[in-house]
Amino acid sequence: MNGLPLAQIELKRRGVDINEAFNQVMSYRKQNYTGLFRYIQLFVLSNA
Repeated sequence: MNGLPLAQIELKRRGVDINEAFNQVMSYRKQNYTGLFRYIQLFVLSNA
């Protein structure tokens, strides 16, 4: 929507615990989500 980041996709390789992706997103949230990134509405986690 007009340049706002609405989703972040965090992909991990097969065999990696999905909790690692969750922990990484939580780490990003605490440290790096400033400016436009604070408007992210959806996180997609997968270990495809």
